[in-house]
Amino acid sequence: MQGNGKSAGTRPDRGLAQTGLEVAIYCSLLAAMIFVPSVAQAQTDAERAALVALYDATDGDNWADNTNWKSQEPVGTWDGVTVENGVVTELELRSNNLRGTLPSAMGDLTSLKHLSLWDNSLSGAIPAEIGNLTRLEW
Repeated sequence: MQGNGKSAGTRPDRGLAQTGLEVAIYCSLLAAMIFVPSVAQAQTDAERAALVALYDATDGDNWADNTNWKSQEPVGTWDGVTVENGVVTELELRSNNLRGTLPSAMGDLTSLKHLSLWDNSLSGAIPAEIGNLTRLEW
């Protein structure tokens, strides 16, 4: 011991406020680790279902490139699908031999910013649910 009266290796007293703050931060981080993935997973499940509906409604088995579609691979690895921050933001399927009608489930891709389906053989009415795609950019 030296002149300050503290032994080596002793931690200085921390106030209850600081300890309480650390506990609050820890609890917040723990809650985020539990809650955020479940919300992201729910979004991914809805988007996966919408993409599968598109595949099924437009003869996906005969697309020019259907790499990874309807597989257990992450949707971001499916040909033409871009995922950012855990949500589908782009769908680039131009000139890919899509045939049929767009399913109403397309409206569940609410984070979509870019949708390219030109030069395919799509027919029928455009589903009203496409109006849910409010983030589409021109």
